[in-house]
Amino acid sequence: MDENWPLFAARVSGRAPTEHEARLLDASRRLWDTAVSFTKNKLAEISEPEADAHALTTQLWEEVLLSVLGTMDKLGATRIADLDAYLFAIFRNRLNRHLAAQRKRRRIVESMPSLEDLAKLDQALDVSWVRRLDSEILLRQGLARMDEVFRATAWWRTQGYSWNEVGRMLGLTKEQARKRFEYGLRKLRKLLLGEP
Repeated sequence: MDENWPLFAARVSGRAPTEHEARLLDASRRLWDTAVSFTKNKLAEISEPEADAHALTTQLWEEVLLSVLGTMDKLGATRIADLDAYLFAIFRNRLNRHLAAQRKRRRIVESMPSLEDLAKLDQALDVSWVRRLDSEILLRQGLARMDEVFRATAWWRTQGYSWNEVGRMLGLTKEQARKRFEYGLRKLRKLLLGEP
């Protein structure tokens, strides 16, 4: 048995285990080799013999031990009749769920088109989207650095408000509102172009 087995044992190191922890550790030690063998067989069945059965078993076993301990604590004085069978059933269920999730991930990855297939698409050759995205990000960053009045004025103008209406909302004349906005545009242009 590996000296790191099981990680759960570290939880009770330095103190006497509770009754439930002691029962669980005894059952766990009895079942450990069976669990590792079961995992190896399952991995061989699904053509994954290169996977590390010991590491996978350790990971899942730790989760199972903590889960079963929680159940035992909730049950209180009521005992699980066959702790070995219960523990192994929970482990088998977790292992099957883990392997099913792995298979699902693998199917998704395999169904994705390859880089060569993607490169053959006409849109793959069009890199103008990069420039548009860069411009949009730069514009958003620049607008975030502008004052509220400029952003509000820009929004009102895009919504079709006249300079007279914008001026009234800001308490300015039509000409003052337009000049203030033009000043803000020059400032934004300098920000976007990186000018001092």
